[in-house]
Amino acid sequence: LPVKPVDAGTTSTTSESATTEVIEEVVPVSVATGLCPPGRLWVRKEVLLWWMDGQDAPPLVTTSPNGTPVSQAGVLGEPGTSVLFGGPLNDDMNVGGRFQVGYWLDKCNTCGIQAGFFFLGQNDSNFNATSDGSTIIARPFFDADPQTNAENSQLVSYPNVLRGSVDVDSSTSILGADLGFRHMLCSKNTCAPACTSTCCSVPGVYCCRWDLLSGFQYFQLRDNIGITENLTSLSQGPVSPGTTFLVNDRFKARNDFYGFDIGTVGSCYRGRWFIEGLGRIGIGAVDRSVQITGNTVVTVPGGSVSNQPGGLLAQPTNIGNYNDCVFSVMPQVGLNVGYQVCRFARVYAGYSFLGISGVARAGEQIDPVVNSTQIGGGTLVGPARPAFAWNDSFFWAQGVNIGLDCRF
Repeated sequence: LPVKPVDAGTTSTTSESATTEVIEEVVPVSVATGLCPPGRLWVRKEVLLWWMDGQDAPPLVTTSPNGTPVSQAGVLGEPGTSVLFGGPLNDDMNVGGRFQVGYWLDKCNTCGIQAGFFFLGQNDSNFNATSDGSTIIARPFFDADPQTNAENSQLVSYPNVLRGSVDVDSSTSILGADLGFRHMLCSKNTCAPACTSTCCSVPGVYCCRWDLLSGFQYFQLRDNIGITENLTSLSQGPVSPGTTFLVNDRFKARNDFYGFDIGTVGSCYRGRWFIEGLGRIGIGAVDRSVQITGNTVVTVPGGSVSNQPGGLLAQPTNIGNYNDCVFSVMPQVGLNVGYQVCRFARVYAGYSFLGISGVARAGEQIDPVVNSTQIGGGTLVGPARPAFAWNDSFFWAQGVNIGLDCRF
């Protein structure tokens, strides 16, 4: 067809104008010039609804039907004996938070740095049993006294013998932090290919990217179990009626992980929706410490007060402070699904899991074998039990996370 001659300058202007109109018709300029998601600085805030691996502990409090002989009251394995309290402890759902801040070092968002912190509120398990002496309450143990060498119990309450109470309090808490480098390995998008991190939040347009993560990781796990008895003698026997006993056992454990981690995070956006997956593993060491304390305070009516080392499960044979350091690995995975509510903010929800090997839990450092010859300050005869020994375990925490991601 015949073409009307047009001045070169006019042709250039008309062509450029037509191209702009086509781009604006297909993809709004306000969206096409944004990033997916936009901005070089990002801040993430999450609410965590997580469950933690409960710490194992032996049976700590038992009971038996009235009429049970003193020698069988509260003794594990005897007819009628039932456990009132024991492990696992601190395995309920708890609430926490997770925060992350990061910055892309280049305008195409291919290299950046990020730092994060998370915590889970203290998870508590508490128990109390009190009796005026009308019911049976006891604390079980295996008696290593050579003359006994069988299951036994320490009475807390028994008709016409003792009245008293036993309180057990335990807690578990975790927190962690990381600092690292983030580098884009590859990406795929269907708009604005000049900058590989650019994408358009319009129907039919998608972008995906895969990043490498590496850096330093810290994690802390704390456990605590305390057992307190408050007893009063009701009968004439080895001690006078009205004599009181305050018995304390306490076990504390702390684990600090230091290591380097490596992992990947992948994300895919289609329109305003996105999905994101995370996998990483930390390799390092756990600095472990365990503290065991115990004592018994005896008060005689109108007489003296004595404070003896050792309660029941904490005796001179295992009381002390213990420390060591072991190799450990810490895997983490996560999956989020979210929606871009506006240009600079998106909301999401997902699932997270973390684990760590080689940790020491407070409840698992309790030795239920006790040589009763040393109870109350007596002279040890026979095996030196309870004894301390490192018991390793794998700890995990997992649950739902709900978050807000802001980009600037």
